[in-house]
Amino acid sequence: MLTGVLGLLLLLLAGSASAQTAGFDAGNYSVKGSGGQAQLFSVENTKDKWLVKSSDPNFVMLKIVCVSGCDYLPMTEERTQQLLPAPIRQNLDMRCIANIGFALCKMTSRPLRECRDARAGESCRIGPPNAPGKPLYAMFSLFAPNVALVPLMRLDSP
Repeated sequence: MLTGVLGLLLLLLAGSASAQTAGFDAGNYSVKGSGGQAQLFSVENTKDKWLVKSSDPNFVMLKIVCVSGCDYLPMTEERTQQLLPAPIRQNLDMRCIANIGFALCKMTSRPLRECRDARAGESCRIGPPNAPGKPLYAMFSLFAPNVALVPLMRLDSP
């Protein structure tokens, strides 16, 4: 299943170019709940941390009870490499915020190498460089036995 999600994610990003971003985008998002219903939430940036808010008391990200590590903070490159799947990391520039249970990530594809410069197993391009595209957003559940990727939909434009 993860392989299928990774393949779909890479297909969606095939036409977008790399972009350095300051971090995750504040705004309004939607995620499909367990019953297929959209769950709406917002992400706000305060001085030194991020806030995730939802008016739905059953929203999964608000149900985690923790003693420490509850605040959403920017993920370091080291933590991103430790926690998130390598197939995604190697093809995407990721800017994430995370607490102990979840990571919210803004992802843009890295420019593909020309096939003549690529090594075995790498993605490569034939023809002109990729045109810039929109970033994709995802939530990663960090407490499951395997990190689970859940696509997010951004409801407002940056």
